[in-house]
Amino acid sequence: MAGGKELDGTPGKGPDSSASADATECDSDAGASGLSGFEAARRHHYVFAYSVLPQFVYWDARKFQEAAMNNRLTGVLRGLFDRVGKDLVEEERIPSDGLMCVVDQVDGFTRVIIAMPPTQRPIEAIMIAVLISLPRGFLTMRAEPEVLILTLEQSYPDEDGKPQTCVGVLGRDGSHGSFGQGPNDLEGFTLWTAQYIRQRAQ
Repeated sequence: MAGGKELDGTPGKGPDSSASADATECDSDAGASGLSGFEAARRHHYVFAYSVLPQFVYWDARKFQEAAMNNRLTGVLRGLFDRVGKDLVEEERIPSDGLMCVVDQVDGFTRVIIAMPPTQRPIEAIMIAVLISLPRGFLTMRAEPEVLILTLEQSYPDEDGKPQTCVGVLGRDGSHGSFGQGPNDLEGFTLWTAQYIRQRAQ
């Protein structure tokens, strides 16, 4: 997915945990209640992306990576998504068949880009990138892998009503930070995450 497309957002900047509710910023507090004039993010979509999936990844990154490398992860995550929906009333459930994973390697990281079921409302995650780097050398199995979770989120439209996205980061402690305005598609998010990995290594 190479190309000369200029990336939106600034991967080199640190995440801003005090993200505002502007059209080009993530707003982690708006997911449950929504902002004036906008419906809240759908519970099934939101809980899976911002709670259940990060807990799974941070709890056992090695198991997550193993499923990814063995081409089992899409099935595992669809099953997990469906289990989240079982606790909801029928009208709040979302089919999992739109959820898919793409796995590759970038500068020592296993990168898993998860395409979520189609978004409908602000703050819902369009895609989630899980980045896992296993330590090398002696006693590797005892070492803690490095894990990063980045999100491409549907944001609030700009003043002209044009759709916007933002890139977020989900911490091990449940925090939800923001890098600001994001790219518009899979190619852009693929390039953004690769650039982020390489800039962190500098």
